[in-house]
Formats: sequence, structure tokens, C-alpha cells
Amino acid sequence: MSSPSVTRLCRCLRAFGQPFRRLSLLLLSSLVLPLADAGAEERFAVESLVDGAPAERRSCSNEAGTVWVEHALGSECIRYFPSQHVDRARIAVIEFHGDRLVGKKPVAYRDNSQAAQLKLAQQEADAAGVPWIRVGRPGVYGSSGDHRQRRQEKEFRTLDAAVTAIRRRHQIEQLVLVGHSGGATAVAALLTMGRTDVRCAVMASGAFYLLERAADIRARHAPAARAVAPSLLRDTTGLRHPYDPAQHIEGIAPDRDRVLIFVGDPQDTVAPYALQRRFASALMQAGHAVLIKPVEARGSAHHDTGLPARALAGRCAKEAFAKLRY
Repeated sequence: MSSPSVTRLCRCLRAFGQPFRRLSLLLLSSLVLPLADAGAEERFAVESLVDGAPAERRSCSNEAGTVWVEHALGSECIRYFPSQHVDRARIAVIEFHGDRLVGKKPVAYRDNSQAAQLKLAQQEADAAGVPWIRVGRPGVYGSSGDHRQRRQEKEFRTLDAAVTAIRRRHQIEQLVLVGHSGGATAVAALLTMGRTDVRCAVMASGAFYLLERAADIRARHAPAARAVAPSLLRDTTGLRHPYDPAQHIEGIAPDRDRVLIFVGDPQDTVAPYALQRRFASALMQAGHAVLIKPVEARGSAHHDTGLPARALAGRCAKEAFAKLRY
């Protein structure tokens, strides 16, 4: 109903006195609220980020931008957000975001909607000149799973299967992987699972040597933590036995044409730069082509290196695309 029609209705109701004024308010709310809701942006529930979200195959298969994945450790419904021109792309960038929980507190989760994620993917695609896909890690941005269980093997097996499913659905030939922080750990983990479709992998401020990293962080906050026995060490999530890419380098397929890029700030207090460099050195010793790019990160923790990492991923994708054309 148009705004003038609503106004005339209210005037008519007022003419009948006080009892009808309440009715007019009810009618107004029934007319106006749906209009407001229709224009509201649907958001992914913060509660699911904190408590986890169940995997439902029926709803997953009926919704665009989702893939249902199954592997030896379980199954999940993973959401992804593609830019334009992804179908039959010669090469596309796949991006993994960083952690969205610190303890039980959500962080950097104001972009928790499909519209926001699609917009970010398109912005990156426009800037890079290549198709771009953002992938929600388990429990985040509408993906099923438990984000509290991050850096466990199941998370990385799930993302590996999701990338394969996305690539097949859209008939993408080759990939560039990029991730920041926990997303960089995911990039490295997928490489250790033997992928041969990755032309370039960009890892920004990644977490590696996970138990040593956790011990270092705890020691800075509580010096007595240095005395903890190695068998009792846990990741910063509080979980034992994280999947540490640095312990699975032998799983990375040899590829002379692929380059592995590390982007980090030497002053990083979240993901120690020394551990990033150690992992990069171990990859070089294993015969992989590695580039280490020190940068000045944003923020007081010197950890936010996502912007230069995405720029490098886009540049690498353009260069790889040029090679694929000839």
C-alpha cells in the first residue's frame, strides 16, 4: 500500500475516536514492518558462530552458493560467495578468512551477511581482474560446523573437499589460494593434502608450529606457562592435536611452476614472524619455490596483512592466467 493510502486510512480511523486509534497503530505496524523487513539485509547468526551450526543436507542442496561435502571425518554444508565470471574460468582466486572467535568472543564479524560477502568477492575480482571466491570456514558465514574446533584435521579436510566441489561445479581450471591468519593456516593445510591445481598460494600472517606458537603466546601472558610439559600443550583454541601444516610438508605435491608466498610483519604478536619464516625455510629445503614478503601490517598487533596478500594473490593469478593462454 502506498504512503498516501496509509495516511488516508489513519485519518478515517481517527474520525471514529479513541478505540480506533489503537486499531490504526496495529494496521500501521502490519503494513510498515513487512516493508522494513523486506529491505533488511539477512545476516548470519552470531549464535551459530559461537555455538556451531548443524549440517543439513536437504537445505544445503537446495540453496545456491553451498556445497555438501563428505569425507572420512564427517560431513558439512559449506557456503561460498563467488564474484561474476566464475563459470569455466581458466583461473580463479579462492580466499579463506581468518578466525572469527577469540576465546568465545566474536571478532571482525560485522560482514556476516551474504550480500556483504558477495560484495567483497566482487570488489576483489574487480581490483584483480580475475574471478574471486570467498569461502566460509566451518561454522562461519553460514557454513555448518563448529568454529571452536578450528585447526583440527576435520576443518581442513572439509575445506579441501569444498574447494574440489566448487572447482568442479564451476569448471574452473586452476586456482590461486589466499588466506589471512587462520585462513593462511588453511591454505597451507590444503597444500599438504596433495592438491595439484594450485598455481600460487599466498599465506598472510599464518599460524604454524601451532603448539609452539600457543606456548609462546601463553608465556607472554603468564610466564609460568613455560613450565608446562609438551604432552599437555594445547593449541590456542584449548584443543590438543591440531593439524599443523608444518608437520605434514611431505604431503605437498612437487610443482616447479607453483610459488608459495609468505606475507608477514616481523612485529606480529599474534602469529610470530619467526615461525612463519621457519615454515617457509622448511618448504624451501623440501624443494618448493618460496617467496617471503615482509610488510608493515595494520593494527597494534601488527597482524593484519590481508590487504597486501590479496593484492599479491590477484597479481599472481593474472600472471598465471597469461601463461595459461599460451
